[in-house]
Amino acid sequence: GKNDLSSVEMLNTNEKSRFYKKLLEKDDRHIIFKISELVPLVEDVHQVKFMYTLLNSSYRLGHINKYDRNKYMKEVLEKASKTTSCSHSIATYKIILKKSLEDGIIDNRKRYYLDREAEITHTSNAPFVKDIWMHIKMNTARIEGLELHTQNLEDRYQALSESLVKLIKAIRHKQSIEAAVGVVSAILNAFLLGIAGSAVPAVMSAPIGNIVDYSDLGHIKTVVGLVEDVSVND
Repeated sequence: GKNDLSSVEMLNTNEKSRFYKKLLEKDDRHIIFKISELVPLVEDVHQVKFMYTLLNSSYRLGHINKYDRNKYMKEVLEKASKTTSCSHSIATYKIILKKSLEDGIIDNRKRYYLDREAEITHTSNAPFVKDIWMHIKMNTARIEGLELHTQNLEDRYQALSESLVKLIKAIRHKQSIEAAVGVVSAILNAFLLGIAGSAVPAVMSAPIGNIVDYSDLGHIKTVVGLVEDVSVND
């Protein structure tokens, strides 16, 4: 990768780099403006070295104070800790951290913190870690696909279940209607076929005529009990 190249090679291969363009362009403003615009453009440890040189030389020449030098250099180091993907870059970064500590730009606590961040970046870019992440992403995609399929099945099952409930209600309703009609038919047949002789005038008599609900046995017994004709009671 580009972090394995020397600083001279980096200049040759990064002629179109925004960082190097900004570094080399003529600027009549105060140096602090160029510095502040260069910080976000840092992409690797080689550019960190150029920033270190610019900041320290500007400080020694009195163009910036110690606070500004330390502030901008810390920002550069923070950004560079995310670029240490190869062994060469992390080794170079550790050297820069050591120099920054010696020059009073960072303290020991900050050094260990940035060193740890750089190690995390380096480890996360290791081939075996990338393979693990690739498999995790693949498995995640499969799980998400399975969850979507399961959700579709659940939706279909819910729709089917609701349809079955409606069908069962409709069948029960139909059966209930048929049962009611059957009761009335049976009663009517009983009157037409089962009642004979003196029962006919008895049926037409006032007590039998008082039967309102032929499905209510208690009601029927009460009314029929008022009729003395044996055939009707039977």
